[in-house]
Amino acid sequence: MIRDMFEAIERGDFPVWNVYVQLMSAEEAEKYKWNIFDMTKVWSHKDFPLQQIGRLTMNRNVRSILEMHFICTNFE
Repeated sequence: MIRDMFEAIERGDFPVWNVYVQLMSAEEAEKYKWNIFDMTKVWSHKDFPLQQIGRLTMNRNVRSILEMHFICTNFE
């Protein structure tokens, strides 16, 4: 799969993903049924629908392991 993606990018067939977020106000966060930072819980899509904020296009391959490490550590 990684090789397929690498080769697709090389030939200009860039993979694209839609990016969504869920938003709530500070007041909603205070009143929500559980701690919103509890990673074992999921915000209901009914309460907070997904909102598309853009598209992510992978338009180039990384050139080195160091660059890959830098990119991956900035997605945490």
